[in-house]
Amino acid sequence: MKLSKKTLIYSLAVSLLMVALFIGYFIALLPSLYVDFKQDKNLESVKELQQTYCKERSYANLKVLNPTSTITVELPMVGNTLIIRNNFMEVEATIKDLELLEMLDRLRNLSNDFSNEDYHLSEAELERYQDIFVDKLLPSKFVLDNYPISIRVKTTSDYQGMIELSNKMHLTSKKTFVYESNVGDGQTYYTTYLAITKLSDVIVATISSVTTPSMDDIKPVILRSLPMILAIVVLLSMLLSSVFAKYIVQPIRKVTFMAEHIINTKKLKMKPIELGKQDEIAYLGETMKEVYQRLEDNYQELEIKNSKLSEENKRQEVFLRATSHQLKTPIQAALLLTDGMISEVGKYKNTKEYLPQLKGQILNMKWIVEEILSLHHNQNELLIEAVD
Repeated sequence: MKLSKKTLIYSLAVSLLMVALFIGYFIALLPSLYVDFKQDKNLESVKELQQTYCKERSYANLKVLNPTSTITVELPMVGNTLIIRNNFMEVEATIKDLELLEMLDRLRNLSNDFSNEDYHLSEAELERYQDIFVDKLLPSKFVLDNYPISIRVKTTSDYQGMIELSNKMHLTSKKTFVYESNVGDGQTYYTTYLAITKLSDVIVATISSVTTPSMDDIKPVILRSLPMILAIVVLLSMLLSSVFAKYIVQPIRKVTFMAEHIINTKKLKMKPIELGKQDEIAYLGETMKEVYQRLEDNYQELEIKNSKLSEENKRQEVFLRATSHQLKTPIQAALLLTDGMISEVGKYKNTKEYLPQLKGQILNMKWIVEEILSLHHNQNELLIEAVD
């Protein structure tokens, strides 16, 4: 497999792993993180609401997370009248039932220190008060004149926090449509559905109000998770890159070691390396081995020729010594004959007899010189012969 394909597969594997990581995060972790975030946010909202209300004693400047489902009840330490407030109204509720008043007095007599266990109600008390509450305040009791609590609306407020955002109409069938209305106060958004169906004998209308999800709720969860996600991605990328780099670099190191050995070694002998791969690096390694084999063959051939040259040099040295000795004799004889004939000493006056001898000595020297030149010519041919 070529190196480019390996790199592509590595990139795809890393991408798929990152996608799987994000999918796993969104499936396994994000919902629980979102639930924890919402619970913490709701708890902090209630704490802030309670603290601010205790200072202001009014909803005028309060930021309420869910105005439609939030109320505050004031239980005066004296009397039987309760004050109920929220963003929309203020209500006075006067308790007339003795058992309910007993419950109210029991709450008043609790310890002022909530860290003290004295404020806890026993299980028997809780069950008894629950039975009284259900029996006295069931919705069906509202139709009776002797309801244990009298309610009077003191003031109402035209709460301006709610802003109408959008309206839609959904036609589900020929006889049914659903009207959708979206409102919000900048913190919480609501969607109210009004479904109307016309039957043969009656018109059925259903109203349902739900809290609309907001992107502002999920953004903090994602932002809180980003450091952890980035840390995991970086560590995972470093780990995978380290493994992939080791997988790629290891054969390159073998090839580099071979090249360094070829450069530094005096004797071209080396064990062949096995890369075990079929990519560009393996091809480079095979090429390096071929080059190495060529160099080794040439080196062996040069060794053989150097050995032959050494033997030839020895023979030439012996030959030159012998020829130099042989050349001295005819030269001395020729010089002697020449001097004798020039000076006309004794028998050397007879030039006709001694000139042929002189010529013979010169021819002898000529032969020796030709032998030396022939040897030199053969040596030059041996030195300039090309090596494959």
